[in-house]
Amino acid sequence: MLLPDNEVHVWTARMDVRSEVRAALRVTLDCDENERAERFAFARDRDRFIVRRGVLRQILAAYLGAEPGHLRFSHGKYGKPALDGVAMSDPLRFNVSRSRDLAVVAVARSRELGVDVEYLDADRADEQVAQRYFARRELVDLNALSGRAWLRGFFDCWTRKEAYLKARGEGLSFPLDAFEVSLSPGDPPALVRSRAGPAEADRWTMRTLDYGDDWAACLIAEGHSWSHVSRQWNLAD
Repeated sequence: MLLPDNEVHVWTARMDVRSEVRAALRVTLDCDENERAERFAFARDRDRFIVRRGVLRQILAAYLGAEPGHLRFSHGKYGKPALDGVAMSDPLRFNVSRSRDLAVVAVARSRELGVDVEYLDADRADEQVAQRYFARRELVDLNALSGRAWLRGFFDCWTRKEAYLKARGEGLSFPLDAFEVSLSPGDPPALVRSRAGPAEADRWTMRTLDYGDDWAACLIAEGHSWSHVSRQWNLAD
């Protein structure tokens, strides 16, 4: 599968699939992934994990011209996944996010990237969470909103911050309040300021991903001269 250097491909997949589809995906997982699957307390969480990992393997294998079951993965110091083994010679980068039964896989060449998707669950949008993790300017912009707009603003902020942290690959060693993202309605998604330095905001481009009114999602990648292409996974891909 072709992936030009100036494109970021964003795949979506539903994880609640027929048992025969899940079984076909499971045979591609390695021993570690199967062991992780069995550690889930609830069958639904186990099944979604199996599908998510199997779909990721299918998508990456299509770009690499490889068998899904032959791929190997490594993890950075703070847990960011990457391709390992023979695939390391390919500049393929990827990032994965999931919420409920929706999985999103972003793939690019020679540029770091991060993606995050969240269902707008009012029970998880807490003012105390915002106070603890959001930067001062973000809190000012968020508190200027009310009702559904506040809920949307909370998750827009959260997904933009999570996507940036995932792209950097440093986890929460880089605090959530150490940088600011745009938040006001009508403003394009952007990294406004970062403790990493004044050039950091120019390093990245953010894009909103649209999955309907009940979802918030953000894609971020290095550079500016790229476009994102939306794709839908199915077992034939």
